[in-house]
Amino acid sequence: MFGLGKGSIDILLDKRVFSQGEAINGKLVLNLHQPTQARELRIMLVGERKQSRFDGKTHHTEIIKVYDFKLSLDGDKLYNNSEYSFELKAPVLSGTQPAAAEGAVGAVLDMLNNLSSSGPINWYLDAALDIQGSFDVNKKVAINIG
Repeated sequence: MFGLGKGSIDILLDKRVFSQGEAINGKLVLNLHQPTQARELRIMLVGERKQSRFDGKTHHTEIIKVYDFKLSLDGDKLYNNSEYSFELKAPVLSGTQPAAAEGAVGAVLDMLNNLSSSGPINWYLDAALDIQGSFDVNKKVAINIG
């Protein structure tokens, strides 16, 4: 950021659209200004969904993390410019809803579910070199899982 960071990290993928259960293969490329001591190099597959609800008075919107998987590529060491291959598996999403509750509680839950809405899941890969006492070197790349 602003040329003051330790370097950069790139996420290289052959494609950005994946089927459920498909392997996501890629490379992380570290471009560091100098050798850097770090605790971990990791890549995460994250799915987030925007959820809106109306409580009768106010409209609320929040981002809900629905999937979060971390793969550690290397541990505590001195990092140099290098490449790391990775493979993650795109999750298989279940289309099932939780069983409906019965009685008064079920009626309240049904009402709340009808007042809330969820958007599509936004997927991304988040790579980071975890540097103690400094800003991490990181990169996010949007992908599509369908």
